[in-house]
Amino acid sequence: MDTNIAVKQATKEHISIIASFNKAMALETEGLELVQDKVLNGVKKIFTNRNNGFYLVAVLGNNVVGCLLITPEWSDWRNGMFWWLQSVYVLPEYRGQGIFTKMYQFAKGMAKDFKIGICGFRLYADRNNHIAHKTYSKLGMTRTNYLIFEELNLSQSYFKKTDISCTPINYKDRSWIRKILQVNWGSDLIITKGVKHPVAEYPGFIAWKDNRRVGLLTYHLQDRECEITSLNSLAENQGIATALLNETKIIAIKNACKRIWLITTNDNCKAMIFYQKRKFKLKALYPGAISETRKTKPSLPLLGIDRIPIRDEIELELLL
Repeated sequence: MDTNIAVKQATKEHISIIASFNKAMALETEGLELVQDKVLNGVKKIFTNRNNGFYLVAVLGNNVVGCLLITPEWSDWRNGMFWWLQSVYVLPEYRGQGIFTKMYQFAKGMAKDFKIGICGFRLYADRNNHIAHKTYSKLGMTRTNYLIFEELNLSQSYFKKTDISCTPINYKDRSWIRKILQVNWGSDLIITKGVKHPVAEYPGFIAWKDNRRVGLLTYHLQDRECEITSLNSLAENQGIATALLNETKIIAIKNACKRIWLITTNDNCKAMIFYQKRKFKLKALYPGAISETRKTKPSLPLLGIDRIPIRDEIELELLL
């Protein structure tokens, strides 16, 4: 546990960063893109009405690295108050350092001094988020027998509307997939780190718009890792690649993957920008790797995007 992490009650100056954390958490865990104004105003109302709850933030130096929302629920059975832990988020690069534990312990300390008796703590977690389940169990929490039911007010707009939908690949898509791979990659054989991938046979997702296929992503699961073996968007700046990536994140989490990763080439600057904006980090550089790939795949051109010589492989990863 990082002893330099300080936990304190959030103030209004933290509204923007908490709202950004909420958006990142929704996208990472459920593939949902929250409406900016909706989530920002939702955070603000916590500060304008104390009865709605309060936030805790974890701070390292001058940087907020995690947050936690506590909302109260009165229990007439126990003549006391439950504190619900919600909107838990820690920046990816600071995970595994006990930051959530520190925030939870801080909340328990506050509860002891609260005038109204706090009879317990509760939270809900996605049933497939096994990593979170283990964390909560280690802190002494137990799974309840309760199920959560809900009915959302569908007249409200909570998430950004999109006309992009994604479906898992099925056998009827294989012919189309081969054509797309041939046009974009010169073959349906993709080689990464010396491993041959017959990606036309791999699982993945098709992106649809107006009943037309507009994107393709294939992946390969092995050793609790999810490798993106191809990503093709047939139209730019329409959220196609993002939608496909979000579906892949869900699959990776369901399969308890430790990370999502991919290989791109040194000329593909757009890919490096795209993935880094979505929290991927540069993992490794393999100088000259393409010369070995050409021995197996001689059709690989010498020049790539903007006539940049294709020489090196670059590995990017997103830790889960």
